[in-house]
Amino acid sequence: MAAALPPVALGRLRRTCRGAHGAAPVGVDWARLCQPRELAAAGELRALRYLYVHDNDNLHPFHTLLIAAHQGRCKVVGWVLDHWQWDQNALFRVAKYTSDREVLRRLSAAGLEHSPDTLFSAAQNGNMALLTAALNAGVPPDSGLESLPGYGDKLYALAIACEFGHLSCARALLMAGADVDRQGRNGSALAETARVGQLECMRLLLECNADVHARDWEGRTDLFSKGRLTTSCVERDQTACTRLLLKAGADVNAADYGGYTALMHAALYGKRSLSPLLEAGADAHAANANGFTPLLSACRSGYMENVLLLDGLGADPHAVSADGTTALMPASRRGHGDIVRWLIDKNVDLDAVQQDSHRGAGQTGLIISYGDQRRMLIEAGANLNVTDTQGWTALMHDCENGNITATRELIAAGADLCVSSDNQCAINLAVDGQHWPCGNAMAQAYEKLQKEWHDRK
Repeated sequence: MAAALPPVALGRLRRTCRGAHGAAPVGVDWARLCQPRELAAAGELRALRYLYVHDNDNLHPFHTLLIAAHQGRCKVVGWVLDHWQWDQNALFRVAKYTSDREVLRRLSAAGLEHSPDTLFSAAQNGNMALLTAALNAGVPPDSGLESLPGYGDKLYALAIACEFGHLSCARALLMAGADVDRQGRNGSALAETARVGQLECMRLLLECNADVHARDWEGRTDLFSKGRLTTSCVERDQTACTRLLLKAGADVNAADYGGYTALMHAALYGKRSLSPLLEAGADAHAANANGFTPLLSACRSGYMENVLLLDGLGADPHAVSADGTTALMPASRRGHGDIVRWLIDKNVDLDAVQQDSHRGAGQTGLIISYGDQRRMLIEAGANLNVTDTQGWTALMHDCENGNITATRELIAAGADLCVSSDNQCAINLAVDGQHWPCGNAMAQAYEKLQKEWHDRK
């Protein structure tokens, strides 16, 4: 029987049999003595006491306390708290992972001080017991945590509880007097809830008369959809949230400080139907001060359903923003082939040049496209030699970047090898950048052209 025990337990058994540490308690499972975490989770205090007496140097009281607190093992928690000294940080870390009220009471008796950190952590994790303990200890429900540098306002427990869908915590904070319209880093609680699609929390806030017209520090209202849009609840509830806000009286055509409406934001951020906004009277032809339209947004995001919805309402596919951006440019850059094909069929300007770009040089659809989108533009008759604001052609850009496939395609289509700007030409860019395959392709094409010219003479 002894040979079947784990080596550590077997060693302890041999020491005990020699009388070095006295007899083991009757009923102790020796095989489990090397698993203090299991003992803490099961609440086997007697075995834990023996283990800590005889092997204290190799054990970690914090882990025992954490596991026992998480499982609600009050006797184990009390024993560990009584036998070791604990600082605030350790007690707080344990409190975050328990929802047992008696355990929390013992942690408070051991010196746990409730603070805004406690309240915020409880709201974020949906820990009602800890949240109630913090409120009962006098932590104000509107206590805020300092935001990250550069983000301005604080983060508040009500907003974080609503963001994660912890309805009970949100209700408790409101009953304790939390301001339903308090503006934090991400706007009000209603704005944060709408942003992530927490429908039930939205209903709670609206029942408490949350202001659907409130704006955040960028001038966005609760109806705007810009924000974190990757959680599953967004795909499930975003349309319902939009309809709920509209029913509550939200202004469908309100614009933020940049002139963007909810329709522009919805088209730009995330692949969701624009139908609820359009049905409520959203202006499909609206443009901000820079000439940016909902259709430009939809072409950038690549959701064809929204493009067709806006087209059906007469949105202009030929619209150009103040910096020369056309719908074709973002669609080409992001590889939205179906939208590129649709725009080509609409006879948009294939050779338009963006006059001002944060990337340094104004661009064209051909220059920033690749793969199938590039081939579509070539087949549709795009000017192969159109230049950006720095005088560079698509061929020059491809040579500089070492894109041999695109280089060969442009050469085969008849791109001019001799177009140059500031004494730069495509072959020089390929060679200077040590992109030898491009350089060789250019040289071979150049020799072929010279031979054809010589034969014609």
